[in-house]
Amino acid sequence: MDIEDEARFLFSRNVYFQSLMFPNPPRKRQSAKVIWKDRCMHGEFHHLYPQLCDDEELFFEYAAMSKSTFDYTCNEIRDECTHQVTNFKQPISVEERLMLIIQFLVTGISYRKISFTYRISRTAVANIVIEVCKAIWKKLHNKHMKFPSTEDFKAIAASYSEKGKFPHCCGSIDGKHIRVKNPRKSGSMFYNYKGFFQLCSWLCLIQIINSESSTWGHTKKTATAVC
Repeated sequence: MDIEDEARFLFSRNVYFQSLMFPNPPRKRQSAKVIWKDRCMHGEFHHLYPQLCDDEELFFEYAAMSKSTFDYTCNEIRDECTHQVTNFKQPISVEERLMLIIQFLVTGISYRKISFTYRISRTAVANIVIEVCKAIWKKLHNKHMKFPSTEDFKAIAASYSEKGKFPHCCGSIDGKHIRVKNPRKSGSMFYNYKGFFQLCSWLCLIQIINSESSTWGHTKKTATAVC
């Protein structure tokens, strides 16, 4: 084998150089599946939402919040979550995006199941969850989850002492089991007694007792931090 044959042989085995010399042609973008095109006709949101708006009790059961709170949240994040209307498709409304993420957070349903019920692709569902979460945090966390001041901490401690008989207490700590896929080579390290793999996240809750309430259980969470 001469030098040219050796060079040809080495080149044929080198994938990197082949990719430089013979780049793959751009992949054609596939058109949306028929099931996703029928979103406005058969999607869960377009059937339920107009009817739920007429019944405050059913709306709360479905969305885990009142209609006024839902509308308030929509108006706050509208600038961040509104997409441009094009000649090719009608963008998903802010109301539908928010309702989708509420269903994901409240029920823990998978992206795939949401995609079938809302008639939205799994990739779009994942992008909507990330987008809306970021918008809610950006627009609302300074208003509703601001860090307590010194005076706030004193008021919190006074409320704990008066209502719960816990002196010098400024907050409570609780745990949350987050379902995850089993990490590789971890064995049963993340397996819990509930029968699934989880990561335990500690939530530090700063709570203020409602002074107008006569029971200890009625509290208002004012700040949450995930450790």
